[in-house]
Amino acid sequence: MDVANNLLLLLDGKSSTEEVHCDYTLAEQLAEFGNRCFSIFLLNSSLFALTAPEKVDSQLAQFKPICKKTVCYIVAAVVFNDKGDCLMMQEAKSSCAGTWYLPAGRVEPGEDLINAVRREVYEETGLKFEPLTLIMVENAEGYWYRFVFTGSIIGGKLKTTAEADEESLQAAWVPEVEQLNLRSRDIIPLVTKAKSYWKETKTYHSPILPALRAHNKLLLRVIVLIKKQENNRLYVLVCEKHSLHLPLCEINPTRSIHASIKRFVQAMFRSRIPTHKPLGLVSVEHDPRSQNTNDMDGICLTLLISCKEAMEQAVPSAGFRWLELNTDLESKLLNRVHQNKSIVLRVIH
Repeated sequence: MDVANNLLLLLDGKSSTEEVHCDYTLAEQLAEFGNRCFSIFLLNSSLFALTAPEKVDSQLAQFKPICKKTVCYIVAAVVFNDKGDCLMMQEAKSSCAGTWYLPAGRVEPGEDLINAVRREVYEETGLKFEPLTLIMVENAEGYWYRFVFTGSIIGGKLKTTAEADEESLQAAWVPEVEQLNLRSRDIIPLVTKAKSYWKETKTYHSPILPALRAHNKLLLRVIVLIKKQENNRLYVLVCEKHSLHLPLCEINPTRSIHASIKRFVQAMFRSRIPTHKPLGLVSVEHDPRSQNTNDMDGICLTLLISCKEAMEQAVPSAGFRWLELNTDLESKLLNRVHQNKSIVLRVIH
């Protein structure tokens, strides 16, 4: 399948059918930027806290995402009823007992993201949740991700204090989340975004749910767009290594995804980096269930990036080139560069 058809799949929130050719691996990043800077981050990381310095770099180059061991995937649900009240749960854990939070929790090994968020909502609130779309993906360092869904309740019974257990003390529909004694206020942006989605649905992207495709690495695919001044047509950056495909890099698990984006853009434009803006995600790929091993816990995020300069001024590195798009695909992509037309990628510092 060619680049254009894969772009159409990704714009529909589906998984790419391209073979996975990583154009910028962790090993290449280590070789290029030197071992010392990565070693410092690794020695400060819980992933490699007990690792001797001389072994740090080789371990990073061979990093494998394993759920609840070397990567942490969190799912959260922001749900509203007909009155606009938000579904909240009261924590039972001793460290935060009595405080309130969104239904959320860790993805279990072998569990996909959609089933994980259904399970968490049911365990903590007693209600059956049907996710409609992702509205945000959050990242803290390269190995911690929170996938934020919104959707609707299709059954179940709201948990009361009489049904309190180790998952939660109770659940409730709350009109003003900010007035509660919250476990953390980090959920406020999530609630705000979900409210905006439901209030202005027509201005947002179509529903996007995680696509089922297995990966054994943390990967970032980029759709880099630019216009040619001469003909005012839209072009996309492609890589010519192996076969023609959208550029793909490995995410450094010890740094924020912003650092990986920056390094990859530098690699794709060696001589002069064009002014550009990451817009958001158009697809998320994850499927640990497709293999009977524990080494397929990776993800692939597809990020849309818009270049502000003309194509004539943006010369890609060797192995990359600009590809002109047909008018139908150009129209679809131009529609996605507008605000709220992609999933928010939020980095937590």
